[in-house]
Amino acid sequence: MTEDTLLQSPLTLRVSGLCKRFGGVQALNDVSLDFPPGKITAVLGENGAGKSTLMTIMAGLQRPDSGTLTVAGTAVSGYSPSQMLHEHRIALVPQEIALCRDRTVAENVLLGREPGVLPSRRRMNEQTRALLEQIDTPIDPRQDAGLLSVAEQQLVLIARALARDCRVLILDEPTTSLTPNEASRLFALLRRLRDRGTTILYVSHRLPEIIELADLVHVLRDGRHVASFDAAEVTTDRLISAMVGRELAAAVRDDGRTVGSPLLEVANLSAAAFSGVSLTVCAGEIVGVAGLPDSGSNALVAALFGAVPATGDVRLDGVRLRVRSPRDAMRAGIGYVPAERRSQALFPDLSVNDNATVLDVETSSRFGLVNHRRLRRMGKARLAEYDVRGSSGGVVTGLSGGNQQKVILSRWLAREPRLLLLDDPTRGVDVGAKSEIHDRLVDVARSGAAVLMSSSDLPELLRVCDRIVVLSRGQVTGAVDARTATEQEVMALATRSVAASPA
Repeated sequence: MTEDTLLQSPLTLRVSGLCKRFGGVQALNDVSLDFPPGKITAVLGENGAGKSTLMTIMAGLQRPDSGTLTVAGTAVSGYSPSQMLHEHRIALVPQEIALCRDRTVAENVLLGREPGVLPSRRRMNEQTRALLEQIDTPIDPRQDAGLLSVAEQQLVLIARALARDCRVLILDEPTTSLTPNEASRLFALLRRLRDRGTTILYVSHRLPEIIELADLVHVLRDGRHVASFDAAEVTTDRLISAMVGRELAAAVRDDGRTVGSPLLEVANLSAAAFSGVSLTVCAGEIVGVAGLPDSGSNALVAALFGAVPATGDVRLDGVRLRVRSPRDAMRAGIGYVPAERRSQALFPDLSVNDNATVLDVETSSRFGLVNHRRLRRMGKARLAEYDVRGSSGGVVTGLSGGNQQKVILSRWLAREPRLLLLDDPTRGVDVGAKSEIHDRLVDVARSGAAVLMSSSDLPELLRVCDRIVVLSRGQVTGAVDARTATEQEVMALATRSVAASPA
C-alpha cells in the first residue's frame, strides 16, 4: 500500500484547520495533519509548540475553537474522554502517571471495563496478566499500583490502553522512565500494533528514538504545522532546525569555569534505596549521577535535600550538615529541582507568577503583610529573563512542560544556591529549552556553586557534566570523566553487579 493510499484510508485520523486559544496565547493555529494506519507518526516541537494541546483535543480533554477532527471517516461531534475512548477508540498514555495508587494493577488496567456485573478478581487477574504478557512485562496483577516503580507504572498505563482495544494510540514521552531494555520491548510492541493497522501517535523529545521508531514526522512550531518528514530520510539536525527555526550552537567544553576545592563532601550516605555512597562535588563543578531506574540515583539527590531520610556524613564548605527536612537544606543554601514537576515542584492552583516567586514570600513580607506588588514585579522580570511563554496570571499547569521547568529553575536560581541539586532536569523538555537549561547550569557552576544532577538521559550527562558517578542497585560502581567517557562505558558500570563493584 502506498503512502498516498494510506492517507486516503477511511481509518486515517485527520485534523483539519484546528485552532485553539488560551487567553492571549494561540496554542494551535489552523493545523491540518493526517495520521495514517499502519504508520507510527511522531509529533515534534518545542515546548509551547502546540503538541500537548493537539493531543488533549484528540483525547477529548479539550474542545477546539474551530476546525474538525475525523476518525475513520466520521467527524467528531462531541469532545469528551469517554466519547473518544468508547466511540472512536482513541486512547492516550500521558507523560504524567495517572494511576489509582491504592488499587491493584488489575483494577487499574481494567478500570471501567471490569468483566461481568460482579467481576471476579481471578478473571480480572487472568485478563491483566495476558495483557502484560503482550508487552513482555512480568508485573503481578495483584500488586498495589502504588508500590510499582515509575517505569512499571508507565507500562501499566500502556496495558490499560491495550485493554480498551484502541485503534488510535497516543503516547506522550513514554520512554522517559524506561530502561533501554524496557524501551526496546515497548518499540517492539508498537511495531506489532502498527503492523495490525493501529494508528500510533508518538510524542518524544528524544530525537534518536524518533528516527529509529517513527515512519512519519510532523513538526509544529508556535502552534503551526511547519514541516513533515519521512523518518527514514531525515537527520536530527534537520528536525532540530525545523523545531526551533534556527541552528543550535554546539556544546562548548571550554566555558571558562574554574573548578575549586570540594564544596560538597558525602561519606557513607545510606537510605532505603542506596547504601554507602561517597562522593564530592567541587565549587564550579557539575557532577552527574547515572544509573538505571532501580539504582537509587533519584533517591540520593532527594536525600541530600532532606526529602528522603538518610544516615551518613554530609559536609558543605567543610561544615557538617544535619539535613532533616527540606527547610534545613534551604537554610544551608541548597536548591532542589525534582523530576516530578506537577506533584513535587509546582503549586497547580497558583498562577505562573506566584509559582515563580513562592520562595520570596517570606522576604517580601513585613509585619505579616505580603508585598504583592513587589512579588509581581519580581515575577514579571524573572519570567522575562527565562523566556517563559504564557500568561503570568494564568494557572501554571496551563504552561507547557518546558515552560513549567523554567519557572521552577528561575525560582531556585534567584536564591543563588551554593549547591544546586537536580533530578532529570530536562525530562519532557524540548531541545531548545534543554539547551537553555544546560546553559543556566553552566552559569551556576561558573558563579562558584556546585551542581549535582541525576539524569536518565546519558547524552545529557556526557554533554553537561565534568564527572559522572554511576550507581547500580544502590551502590557506587565507578566514576568517569564525562569529557572522555562514552555511553557504553557508563552503561557497563550501571549494569555491573554490586558484588563486582569496587570497594
